[in-house]
This record gives sequence, structure tokens and C-alpha cells, in this order.
Amino acid sequence: MRYRRLSAIGWLALVALLLGGCDLFTVPGEKEPGTPEYQPLTAPRNLVENIAWCYEQRDAERYSWLLDDDFTFYLDPGDVYEHGLPQSWGYETEVEQTERMFETADGLTLDLYFEDDYSGPGSAENEWPVDGVDYHLLLRLEDTTYQADGHANFLTLRHDQWYGAPRWWILSWWDHRN
Repeated sequence: MRYRRLSAIGWLALVALLLGGCDLFTVPGEKEPGTPEYQPLTAPRNLVENIAWCYEQRDAERYSWLLDDDFTFYLDPGDVYEHGLPQSWGYETEVEQTERMFETADGLTLDLYFEDDYSGPGSAENEWPVDGVDYHLLLRLEDTTYQADGHANFLTLRHDQWYGAPRWWILSWWDHRN
């Protein structure tokens, strides 16, 4: 075995290299640029962006926080017809299905594309329709990657006060695959 002597400059370079890979110089609580964070549910954009955050982090509990207690997921008619799935399901089934997907996935990414506008009150003063969100989902199970592209209409987001602050929930989600 050969050993090589390091000069003082070599030692300093080695220490800098080793410490450079550590977080010793990171201010506590500081995030890397571009690292997504879970946003407060005070705006529609935050609500939609948190869907992607929950998928990326596989956080089913926080995902369930995004859904209204009266939430309904409407499946794409093609999925209903081709796979014998129900036309819709409620809050409990959505949370269970999402938990199962998060637990079994070896890899999961979700990209969402949407306009940051909503058209105003819907059928009730505290309900707001959203035109739609395009999505690109990659799900890896063992050595197979599944891709889903589609369009989701969060036809209704519910807005209300929660502990004195504005708060948004997803009331309904209509899925339309491309």
C-alpha cells in the first residue's frame, strides 16, 4: 500500500473538499435554491402546487389536507369503460388510493402546468371553478415506468375561513387523459 504525503496546501484542499460536501456552512432552515416547499393553503396556486409537492414527497397525509371532506374524484370516461372503474369516488377512497400508490412506487414525479387564474365564484359564493391543469406523471414500479398525461379540471375549489385565515380545498377533480 502506498501512502502519499500531503503538503499544508494539500491538507487544506482536502479538508475544504470534504467539508464542502457537508452542510456545515448552511444557515439552519435555509433551503437549496429550487427546492419546493409545502405552501400555505391561502391561494389556489399554492393548493395546486402542493399536489405536486405531496406526490414528490409521497406525503399522503398532507395530500389529504388538500381535499375537502365532501371531495369527489371523477375518473376519465375512457378509464371507466376500459378498466371497469367506477365513475367517481369520494374522499376516503381517494386518500386510500393515493397512500397505496405512494407506498408501492419506487419512483414518482408529477409536473403540473396551469394558468394562475380562476374565473370567480361558482355555484356557491365560496366555490371557485378552475379551467384546468395539465399534468405529466411518471410512476416507476420495479423496472417498469408508467407515464400518464392528461388534463384535470378542478372544477370546484372551496374557499372559506379556517382559524381566521383564508383557506382553499379541492372540492371536485375531473380527470381527462390526453
